[in-house]
Order: sequence, then C-alpha cells, then structure tokens
Amino acid sequence: MSKDHLVKLLEELCFFGDVEITHTFSKNQKPILSVCCIKKENLFEVSYLFQVTYIQDQTSVIYKTVDDAATAIDDSLNNSPEEAANLI
Repeated sequence: MSKDHLVKLLEELCFFGDVEITHTFSKNQKPILSVCCIKKENLFEVSYLFQVTYIQDQTSVIYKTVDDAATAIDDSLNNSPEEAANLI
C-alpha cells in the first residue's frame, strides 16, 4: 500500500469524525497495528490526532499529523517486526 493511499485512508477515517472507526492493518494475515482518528475540538478550531496501536505489545502512539501517522504505518508494514519495534 502506498503512502499516498495511507494518507487518503486516514483522511477518510477523520471524515467520519462523529463515529469511532478503527482500521486494522495486517501483514502475512496477522494483525500488526490499528489506527483511529481522534477529533479534538476547542472554541475556535477542530483538529485531528491519529492513535496507532501496535497489536503485539499494545503500545499506542499519538501522531499529530496525517503524514506522520502514514509514515509510521508505512514503516511498520514494510519492515520486520523487530525493525518496526525500534521505530516507535
């Protein structure tokens, strides 16, 4: 899956910001991570964060931009589990 495709997928998750949707990514038919979009609202603006949860150790990382989240997901999908763990 290309990084551009990941960015579009993450943007679509946020489009449905009033509904909690989690997308799970698998590698070799084994789930490796899930991601959800978190809507943050304050008086003047709405912003979105991306929570990536790594299935193996249940570690969650919050990314502030769609590009950062897409890069983290792309790295995890294209590296061995040991290499991906070192990227966290």
